[in-house]
Amino acid sequence: MCRSRASHPSWRVPHTEAGLETLCTRLAPVCPARIVMEVTGGLELLVAQALSAAGHAVARVNPRYVRDFGRALGHRAKMDAIDATLLARFAETIRPAVRPLPDAETQALRGLVGRRRQVVRLMAQERTHRHTAAPDMQAHINRHPAWLAEERDRLDQAIEHLLQAHAAWREQVQLLRSVPGIGGVATSVLLAELPELGRLSHRTLAALVGVVPFNRDSGQFQGRRTIGPDLGAAGPVQGHAGRHPGQSRDPGLLHAPGGPGQTSKGRPGRGHAQVAGPPQRGHARPDPLADTPQVMPGT
Repeated sequence: MCRSRASHPSWRVPHTEAGLETLCTRLAPVCPARIVMEVTGGLELLVAQALSAAGHAVARVNPRYVRDFGRALGHRAKMDAIDATLLARFAETIRPAVRPLPDAETQALRGLVGRRRQVVRLMAQERTHRHTAAPDMQAHINRHPAWLAEERDRLDQAIEHLLQAHAAWREQVQLLRSVPGIGGVATSVLLAELPELGRLSHRTLAALVGVVPFNRDSGQFQGRRTIGPDLGAAGPVQGHAGRHPGQSRDPGLLHAPGGPGQTSKGRPGRGHAQVAGPPQRGHARPDPLADTPQVMPGT
């Protein structure tokens, strides 16, 4: 669903190769200053790449901020036409910044890292099933984790081959692995999910990952400083940092300042975090951006 301005009629194109060609053709005479689309877990990438190849500036935004923007305007209903209008108003009002899309190598690395994460989750699920299964079913369950372990090892080899084939990544891999506690898995997750590494300050990077305690103060009241509940990239990094191929694969924990189970002020609380998932761009940044097929040309 597309809309060039909030006051203009909306129109729809299918998420196919022909639909993308139609989209680029219809947008050519409009010459939008920016095209704003929501992130939808990777489905928006083909659209964004086609639009970028056609010379358009594309801004991908976190859907949560668009929903919050709509709630601030009093919108509660949800349908394609309403979403298109809301996204157009968001583009006109916020004017989100345009950021470059990941290159083909980075997308390939993200795909391998994401698939490895899925395999590891399946292995954990099967271990849980094995503990609760009847004795005559455990032999059947044991075969699946063994195959998953082989698939995980194949993915590790593919990731390592890709990292070594990329000249710029080879240098970063050597630098990251020279840090105590950073192993091969943490290195691949950092390079795939945190391309800002080395280009942002350590404070900005920590806020992006979601491990910086944020203030919750009002007047004389000083609330607990807590890290965000959705840590994005922190999850896979926390779960794998410090591991090497021969080490234990039990998940690790990363605690907020103040020790396990405490906030930054040292009070008891939910200060620890262990989550998994790709980074949610815009979660901890000061601007309402995130690094979707709903496309909306803005102004």
